Amino acid sequence: DGELQALLDDFAARLPQKAKLVGVVLNPIVDAWHFATKDPAYKDYLAAFGGSLDASLNAERECARCFYMRHDWPYLDLYALMSDDPSRYVLREDGIHMNRTGHDVFAREMFELVAELL
Repeated sequence: DGELQALLDDFAARLPQKAKLVGVVLNPIVDAWHFATKDPAYKDYLAAFGGSLDASLNAERECARCFYMRHDWPYLDLYALMSDDPSRYVLREDGIHMNRTGHDVFAREMFELVAELL
């Protein structure tokens, strides 16, 4: 559980003092389209999350949010932006990477966030 937190803390400690960062929280996954939800090799692991790869990443998403807030870094929460209809934003071919619409939302929202910081 603490491995991701330790890696994030190490990352933050190595940054130059003047660095200005913007974080990103992972986008949702469409379980029905992702191979892992159909592969028997992942069945036991995913069972702990109701068979959902998307749900299995919620702890990492929350860890990222807490990390960004603790460091007072602005961040773009792609999960919050896209979770109402993930199939609209994610590639049907793999269920995890953003499609053109997802990238459009990401670019537009990130531009607005960064523009506020300039």
